[in-house]
Order: sequence, then structure tokens, then C-alpha cells
Amino acid sequence: MSRRTHNTTPTDHTSLNTPTGSLPEPLNGAHVQLVRTHLSASSAALQNFAEHFLRALARRVPGLRAQLPDPALRGTQRHVAYHVAMLTRYLGTDRSLAHAQDLGRLLNLSPAQSEVREPLRQAFLEAWSTQTPEAWTPALSQAWSSTIEHVAQAMGLPQTHTHEADTTIRRSDTQPLRRAA
Repeated sequence: MSRRTHNTTPTDHTSLNTPTGSLPEPLNGAHVQLVRTHLSASSAALQNFAEHFLRALARRVPGLRAQLPDPALRGTQRHVAYHVAMLTRYLGTDRSLAHAQDLGRLLNLSPAQSEVREPLRQAFLEAWSTQTPEAWTPALSQAWSSTIEHVAQAMGLPQTHTHEADTTIRRSDTQPLRRAA
């Protein structure tokens, strides 16, 4: 088959970034439900979310820009949106892990890129808060933040999360986002 397809599940455990035994623990049920409810109510915004997320990530990690798929391409937006929807739907399961890893591969991320973990989280939060400002609350921000940490861990990105970054995100929840000129 000459057409390139996007595999949504790894074929064997050698393709996984995380070593055996270090899979993320399932997330808190209240956070999972809040994220799923938000995603369900925001499904129409997924494509715009995906484009905004890719652009926000490229802004935060300029060295990654050349490696990222073109945010304006519909196919790229669809793939990102699909994996975000699926990894959220199956949080805390092997299926979620597989979608997180596929999203990491789509973004050309590797475990060696630990510096990408916090910008990835910030880009997700920025994209969602921009796409759904009427629904965005500190509780939803925290639920998505936990989800993103779970996803980054599943991608195999080493933890670099700091209290300072967490405070910055919480502070930004109460202030309107400034759009880049």
C-alpha cells in the first residue's frame, strides 16, 4: 500500500516510549469527568483547538517549529483533534496511552525533549481557554493540566513540572488571555 496511514495503536510494546511498569496511574475521577464533559460540549471547537495548540506550541518552543506538522493543514488538525478526543475518552487506560504516544509521534516528540513538557501543557491550556472562554474555569484548567501531565508522562517526556509554572497557569485562569499581535 503506497498511501501513508496513521496508526492509532502501537503494534507492540517496543514502540512505546515509557518503560514497562512506569505507566501513569489513572487520574482522579472528578478531573476525568470534568475534562470529558468539557470536550463533549466543545467538540465543534476541536479543529480550531488543534490549529491553535500547534501554533502555541511552536511559539513556545522555537526549535521545535521545523519539526512540527503544519498547523494550517486540515489533515494535521484532524489528527491532533482525533487523538485529543480519544486520549481524553480513554483516560487512565492502555487505549489512552496508545493515543498519547501517537500524538507524541505526530508532534515528533521524544523522551530526550523534556523541555517540551511544560510548553506542551501551556499550549494545551492556552488553546482550550481561547476556544472555550465561556466555559473556562480554574477547576477546568486544573483538570486539563492533570490530563496533560498524564499525557506527557505517557509520551515518555520526563517530568519538569514546577510549582512556579503551576502558579503561572492558575494566575492566568483569572485574567483574560492576551492574543499575540
